Amino acid sequence: MLGDGCIFAVYSRDTQAGVAELADAQDLGSCTERCRGSTPLSCIAPSGGMRAQGRCLYGMEERFLNVSPQNSHPHAHTAPLRAGRCRFCAWLVALASLFFGAPIVWADQIWLDKPTGAPLFPTAKIVRVENKMLVFLVGGNETRRDLDRIARIAVDDEVALTQAEEAMALEKFDEAVDAYQKAARSSTKPWVRDWAAGRLVVASSRSGRFDAAASAYIALVLKDPATAAARKPKLPVKGSTFLDTAVAQVTTALATPRLTDAQTTALLTFLVELHVARQDDAAASAATEKLDEFLARDPNNPAAARANARRKLQAAARLLAEKKYAPALAAVDAHRAAFTETDQQAEAMFLIAEARSGMADSTDRKALADAALAYMRVVAHFKDVPDSPRVADSLARAAAICEAMGDPAAATQLYSDVVKNHPNNEDAAAIAQRALDRLKGT
Repeated sequence: MLGDGCIFAVYSRDTQAGVAELADAQDLGSCTERCRGSTPLSCIAPSGGMRAQGRCLYGMEERFLNVSPQNSHPHAHTAPLRAGRCRFCAWLVALASLFFGAPIVWADQIWLDKPTGAPLFPTAKIVRVENKMLVFLVGGNETRRDLDRIARIAVDDEVALTQAEEAMALEKFDEAVDAYQKAARSSTKPWVRDWAAGRLVVASSRSGRFDAAASAYIALVLKDPATAAARKPKLPVKGSTFLDTAVAQVTTALATPRLTDAQTTALLTFLVELHVARQDDAAASAATEKLDEFLARDPNNPAAARANARRKLQAAARLLAEKKYAPALAAVDAHRAAFTETDQQAEAMFLIAEARSGMADSTDRKALADAALAYMRVVAHFKDVPDSPRVADSLARAAAICEAMGDPAAATQLYSDVVKNHPNNEDAAAIAQRALDRLKGT
């Protein structure tokens, strides 16, 4: 029997304001469905109970309060129920909080520049993402902000996305990954799925979840390769099984019908990087060949020029591997104009030093000195550029020549430089450390 203290809404003429607030705040979908052609409020009698065809709210009362018409108040359908103020809104908020475990948001909220504190737009309505801008309504007026400035959003009917954004703001990256994945899978709004995929790359990278980051990056490439270019995940350490999984995912994505040139280029480039990280030289070479063949179709494409330079350097490296030092030196010299980027130039100068070292007779001190000088040119030119390409390798090679020429002091200085200043080059640092340990005994 319904008493005056029931948490369910009790309706009368003086409680209609509370019902109107509810209708404005949240669409009662099931009620609208049953009362097709009406609004949620039309399911509620203007006074004294409920209409015969609009018993949606009473049905909710029966389900959640276990009240049936037989044991309800005897005047529930024949006279106005006057139990004071409507508490249905409070009941619904409490119920939703229990079900979803997240704060209830009655409007979309947008934080600019920083994800903490009060949102700059607390009562917005996000409409879409367009041309790298977030489009939303404020007071009925359309407003836009650059995506780079959007630090955090909350969307009233997207619980998973709101949870993910909050976790991201609190740097709970594992929780953010799970929630973004859920939002990307379950949302019916394309912009929400795209937003979640893009943010998932960042959250996954920060949490060390390369499997999720790779999946999100591939999905983003298929949607917007230009945006994906700035969100490529950092590769894990060699030996990670996530690399094999990512290779399979990229291979599947490459079979997608009607890929654009930008999508194909991004996927093949990522595949090459994955194989290099796996230390699978044969697979990396095969993927590189496919990428180069694809890029060669458009010689005006800047990526085609990079691919051409890479092919020339790889050809010279193969000649060095075959100990064809003079042809390798000639190959690099013949195509020096193609090497316009820093990493290409560093690689070309390193190959020249390798060729000179290979051609030098162990008894020819002048030839050995020339080879050491060639390595030190690499150091001089590239020691201050990002990642210092080939610098650690060149220092180690020059140190080895000094050691062979009977100058342990110079060799020790160069090896120490490698260990101290280039520990990220694990191979070169390990070689240098072993040499230092050996030279201590001399």
